[in-house]
Amino acid sequence: MLIGRRTELAHLHERRREASLGRGGLVLICGEAGIGKTRLLAEFKASLASARVRVTAAQCRQYAGRPYGPILDSLGRIDAAAAKLEPAASRAEQFERISSAYLTASRRGAVVVLLEDLQWTDPATLELLATLAAAASSERLLFVATYRTGAMPESDPLFAAIGRLGSLRGASTVELDELQRPELAAFIENALEGLPEVAQGTRKEIARLSEGNPLFAEELMKNALDRKRAGATRSALPTTIRAAVRERLAPLGPEDFDVLAHAAVVGRQFGATLLATAIDLPRARVERALQRARALQLIVEERSGEFRFRHALTRETIYEDFLGVQLRDLHRRIAAALEELPGREHVLQALAYHWWAADEGLKAVEYAERAGDEAMSVFAYEEAIRFFGYAADFVPHHSAAGAALRRKIMRALTLNGERGQALRVGEETAAILERLGDLAQECDVRIDWAVESYNLGLPDATAPLVAMLPRLEPPEHAAIRSRLEITRAQLLAIAGREDEALAILASLGSSAPGEDRTEQLSYFATKALVCQRRADIDGFLENTNRMLAIATDERRLAHRAMTLSNMAGVLTRVGRLDGVEGYLAEAVALARPRHFQAQLAIALAYSVALHYRRGEFREAKSAANQVLEIETDHTLPGLHLAAYGCAIGLLTGDDDLVARCYDEARVARDGQIGLVGFAYAERSIANGNPDEARRLLARALRSSGGTGMAPFDLYLAVARWGAEADLELARTELESARAVNRHSVHGGILALFDAYVAARSLDNAAARRLGAEAAAAFGALGLPLWEADALRLAGQVESAREIYARIGAVARLRELERRAAGEPSASATAAREGVFTSREREVAELVGAGLSNAEIADKLGVTVKAVEKHLGAIYKKLDFSSRSKLIVYMQAH
Repeated sequence: MLIGRRTELAHLHERRREASLGRGGLVLICGEAGIGKTRLLAEFKASLASARVRVTAAQCRQYAGRPYGPILDSLGRIDAAAAKLEPAASRAEQFERISSAYLTASRRGAVVVLLEDLQWTDPATLELLATLAAAASSERLLFVATYRTGAMPESDPLFAAIGRLGSLRGASTVELDELQRPELAAFIENALEGLPEVAQGTRKEIARLSEGNPLFAEELMKNALDRKRAGATRSALPTTIRAAVRERLAPLGPEDFDVLAHAAVVGRQFGATLLATAIDLPRARVERALQRARALQLIVEERSGEFRFRHALTRETIYEDFLGVQLRDLHRRIAAALEELPGREHVLQALAYHWWAADEGLKAVEYAERAGDEAMSVFAYEEAIRFFGYAADFVPHHSAAGAALRRKIMRALTLNGERGQALRVGEETAAILERLGDLAQECDVRIDWAVESYNLGLPDATAPLVAMLPRLEPPEHAAIRSRLEITRAQLLAIAGREDEALAILASLGSSAPGEDRTEQLSYFATKALVCQRRADIDGFLENTNRMLAIATDERRLAHRAMTLSNMAGVLTRVGRLDGVEGYLAEAVALARPRHFQAQLAIALAYSVALHYRRGEFREAKSAANQVLEIETDHTLPGLHLAAYGCAIGLLTGDDDLVARCYDEARVARDGQIGLVGFAYAERSIANGNPDEARRLLARALRSSGGTGMAPFDLYLAVARWGAEADLELARTELESARAVNRHSVHGGILALFDAYVAARSLDNAAARRLGAEAAAAFGALGLPLWEADALRLAGQVESAREIYARIGAVARLRELERRAAGEPSASATAAREGVFTSREREVAELVGAGLSNAEIADKLGVTVKAVEKHLGAIYKKLDFSSRSKLIVYMQAH
């Protein structure tokens, strides 16, 4: 799978199409070693397999080769005779002969010439390539050549020669940058699919060290797997990477390398002054060594006297060569030098790291805890986790100080979205506090533990709270018990056990919720949740607004962001959109600068739902892509993407979005099917499997608890596709919800539900009347998708079509087109065609229209190999053995 290079591949295909029309030339692909130049070229070459072009390829060799070797090798695969060099009167005549042979070949049909590793060639070959590229600009001839940046100094004649190639008429350059964070994450996850033994922390370390370089990531993954299976504990870089770095370091002399080695001990970033002080060398001598390293592109100068290793792996390779005892001494010298610098507070993090690496416990604890607190104050949670961990290494494990540090680590992990790890640290911390007899702090930690257990979807999250209750029986522990019981009530309410939750709150008496703000937040959160589950939206808003009035100080802003998002999510789910945008905007404004990863992901996920409701699909996709980039193990963002991201992808024909948001595991979890069921049922319908859709809807309907608080989309999906036996249950739930909240959206939903049922019963008059009633309600509320669906049922097809086109509901437009042409619905067509996916249907239709595989690939923006894969699935489903049968079938249907 080619990840993150779609734009570059599309450019190559565009240049190939231009070449086929007589506008060829040259494409240069450049990037550092391992960045994916060869992979991109291979993907491009594979996609040309069935195109009407001839492809020839060759590679430049680092060491001796015949004159003009790669160009003649490529020519030889087209015309062996022409590739034999004959004596010529001049270089110009020699070039003319070779050029003439290429042009003659291209006039018989388009030719694509692939050349790899121009950095290893010679100036004469580059001069010949320039001549050929210039001639190719008006011919059916395209040269595509790769070269490695950083492989030659700027003083090398090849550097200037390659630069001149890019300025030729008909030349373009594709610069391959590092994979971005979501692309790299997808690359790593795809490569490690089915290999859970690679821990999440190791995957993050691979991403950090590889810095978006696919080859380095691949080698680091292989190394991690090998070492895991061999039982190795200490991290070590793969031999392949060490060899590549060593090759880059080879030109450095021993003294220059020694300076760079000490820089590696300082860290990824380092200053010349500190380096000179730490290794006791004159500043001028250090600067000369750093200049040579910079010329070799090993380091970069960020500002005067401040440097950074260009790649983390260069620093890691050098650092691993030191012995442990050497490193401790070097880190001690660097830490001592840092303490002598003015403005010590500005280098807290460096002091913490170097004293920790020097194994100096007292100083490491002093600086590391301060550095961690400072990182927390600026919302740098990953940094805080690291520094608190340094301090924890030197504090007695079962001490009050050790427990206090672990509480800080747990909070930082939680705010960073690493809830699973936070849970493990919390369990350990609670056990320490229990041994120490500190009931108040133990209660706080167990409460945090229980909440995170719920967030991770773990069973019986209240069990540790129940186990602690007997120890809180004495009257002097009443305040602690009250705090614990309120949290337990909140978790029971979340689990759908509202009566038990209310009974606990009632048992606390008139003193609840007390003066403690955290306790008050949990109390009102529980009452809000009970109101939500009973479809009492006004009661829900009353209690959540009381929570917002409490959560105003800095310590509770994460809670405030979550409350705002929850308000927005509930209101969006039931179609009451007034004020929702403001709630989400405030939640994002609180979460983003403070790096509240989970809260940010949840707010953006609810934004996807809001934009879906308002028919703003482009904005919804943008929010969905932002959620996908955030690393958090909180279940809510993924759950809402699985529902609304999947629904938007289906509506807009975006198969990639559907694939990224769809989660098969959620189908197996009844507790979550209530939210995602409508989207997954629509996916089943699009794939021609109405029976599966009915089963999903039945499960989703029964998992909602009969409160009418499932998404209205679910009830409407039941009305459209559900089993007859489920229609009455769905309508009863909607009636119950309207009885509690007489908002105009409920009337519109009931009218649309009844319109669908009437249409199923072929009562067209009732469907039109009810559809018109629903359309008027939704038009007033600003809910365009439902409005257009209602207009279609009301017989106002052109008005519906106008709204669908405006909001980009491609799937609905296609359905209108099929009906206008007298064709059966998409679901019926897909069922007859053997459960086609949406992409398979597109491929089959294009085959029926007479397009070749290459033309289909161009039209859909995929590879020829992908088209062939889809065709194989189509043939199997239809039990066909030839393309001609498929063409006849598609033309008949």
